Parts: sequence; structure tokens; C-alpha cells
Amino acid sequence: MLKKLVLILISLWAFQVASAQSRTYATPEFYDDFDDGSYDNWKVSNNVDNLYFLENGQYEMYRRNKQTVDMVFCKWENPLINFEIRLNLNFDKGKNKNQYAGVVFKASKTMALVAEIHQEGKVRIRKISDGKVTYLTATPNEQGWVKFKSMGAANNLLTIQCDSNNYTLLVNGTAILTKQIDSFSIGRVGLVIGADTKIWADNFGVYSETKMEQEREPIIDTPVETMPVYKPASKDTSKVAKGPKTNKQDSAAHVVAPKPNIPTTVKPATNAELIALKKKNDELQLQLNQYRNKANQEQDRADSLQSILDHDGKRDYRNENYRLEAENKALQVQNDSLMGLVRAYEDVRVILNKSEGSEISLKLAEKLRMEKMTNEALEKRNKELELQNKKLTLRVKKLESK
Repeated sequence: MLKKLVLILISLWAFQVASAQSRTYATPEFYDDFDDGSYDNWKVSNNVDNLYFLENGQYEMYRRNKQTVDMVFCKWENPLINFEIRLNLNFDKGKNKNQYAGVVFKASKTMALVAEIHQEGKVRIRKISDGKVTYLTATPNEQGWVKFKSMGAANNLLTIQCDSNNYTLLVNGTAILTKQIDSFSIGRVGLVIGADTKIWADNFGVYSETKMEQEREPIIDTPVETMPVYKPASKDTSKVAKGPKTNKQDSAAHVVAPKPNIPTTVKPATNAELIALKKKNDELQLQLNQYRNKANQEQDRADSLQSILDHDGKRDYRNENYRLEAENKALQVQNDSLMGLVRAYEDVRVILNKSEGSEISLKLAEKLRMEKMTNEALEKRNKELELQNKKLTLRVKKLESK
């Protein structure tokens, strides 16, 4: 009975794996080649921690902070449970040897999954859940990193497939690892960049499972305002990342995420279809307004996940930094106060030094002269009194003799 049960479980597992491998994710739901219009989808910033901007058809990201990671969520909302994310990444290897980056997906307020690739040819998957970060690959001693051999010299294609509870991570088309993770449904997607890391990102796309021909909806004349958020591909797929030049380029590992094939021919629409499209447009406009109203809530969600990911079982460097900044400001105030006292003392000391041979000396000399005059007058009066005393003594003696 036990053997039969084991065989059944093995068969179910094999069927599940085969089903997962048979899925094809080729329908573009969102695509960004970081050309015109990408500013509507991604954050651009320049501060002490981050330098993020779009240039030459790429999203250049430089995380200056040397202690914590950062997450940048795409403003597009992902409604899918099963999907595939593709992204071309190129590291600036002139920075340091511990750079890593990747994608965050299925992110809710307190939960998210993170797939990352290390420039030294390692990958890992991390889970954020209820304020804790868990390594789903390798061990905590290895920080979850798993080595692989399909890493290219530049412009590597990172892919994460989300098939129900099965998650497969691929690099340059080669499957590296597969994990089964429960308790995740839909959520936002974005980019993750490690501490002290500089990357160039390109061809970010989210793809759904290809539909059968009989299930596809007829192509109609869709108004411009009801088209999906993604942009049609306009760049040459043969381009390479515009990162730092290297002496050797691994042409075999140079894989570019395929761009979506968007139909360019349409059929005329009927009046009924136009009315339905107008209604759909109104619904989408209402949904868009709701998304805009959720912007602040989503930012709070991102900050919450960011603080959780920053912990990673270690000290909260962010709060420590705030505390040190406050302490530094307090010390600066004290220092300014002491410097004011020092300057005031210096002014007094200079005045005293200047007056030491002039005013003070004159005052002391005048006082000494007055004291001398008083003493001389007292000595003169004393002599006069002594003379009178002698005269009185002689007179008394004469009177006594008589």
C-alpha cells in the first residue's frame, strides 16, 4: 500500500513538472525598453543614496548606499498569478566584487518574493513574510547564493517563471533552480539593487501564458486610450548594454529579452463594438483614478518591504543612521555654541593683550602715584606730630622741675 502511494505521488509530481515545463509565456502584458515614455513607469532620483536615470535606452541604477539594498516598484499593476518576468542586466564590474541585483514580484504590504543575480555567477530567491526575510535557496551561511555556469561577461538575461506555486529562475535561457513556495497570489513587480551596486537594466517585460487560437479574442479597432500600458518595441534587439567596455565579450551569453509582437493591422469596428469600447474606456479611466489614489498607499507598502529587506537578520542600519544623524546635529549645535564662546573669549583676550601696556598700566601707575602722595602726607603729618610731642615733653619736664 505504501509503495503504491509513493508511486502515485511520484506520478503526480512528474505530471506537475511536465505541465509546468509545457507552459509558454509569450503574451506581453507589460513591456518597457526604457526609451521614450519610461519616465511614467519608473523612479528617477539623484541623492546621497541613489542615482537612477534613463539614458541611451537603458535604466541606469547606482545604489550609493554601502549598507542597504533598495527596491524600485514599477507603476504598472500586475494582475496575474501565473506569468514570467524577463530582464537584461549588465553590471559595472569596475565598482566592487559584491554587486547584485534582480526583481521583486508578487509584492503585497508585508509579503514579497525577490529573485537576485550576483555578478560573480550566483543566484538566490528570498522571501519576505511578516517582517522576516528567509533564504529559499542554499543556506544562511551562504546567504542563499547558488553558483551556476551560464553567466555571461555582460548583458545577462534574468528570467523568473511563476507557475502557480512553482518558481523557476533562469539565466540566459538556462534553468538554474526551481522552488515551490506557497501563500503568494498577485502583487506588484519591480527591481532590486544591492548595496554599493551599479547596473544597467533593459528590456523589462512581464508575459502571460500563450492562449490557444480558438480562445483568442477577435482583433478590433481599439481606441488609443484603451491600449495596454506597455509600449511597442522600437529598438534593435541586436544592441548590447551600454555599460563599461570590456576587452572580451561573451557573444554566446549575450541574450536579449524578446520583444512583444504587437499586431499592426486591425479590422473595422461596428457601432456596438464602439459603444462597448467606450464603456470599457470609462471603466479603465475609473480604474486609473483608483490606481492614482492608491499611490501613497503603495509607497507605504514599498517602504515597509524595504525596511524588512534591509534587516535581513542584521541590525537596522537605516534607523541607526537616523539616530547618528540626529546625534550629529545635536553635537553640531553644541560645537557652534562652543565656537561662539571661543570667539568671544578670543575677542576679550585680544583686547586685554592690547590694553596690557597702555590703559591698565596707566591706571595702575596713577593708583600707585596717589598711594605715594597719601603716604607722603601721612609721613609729613606723623613728623609734625612727633615734633609737637617732643615740645610737649620738654615743657612738662620744665614744669615738673619748678
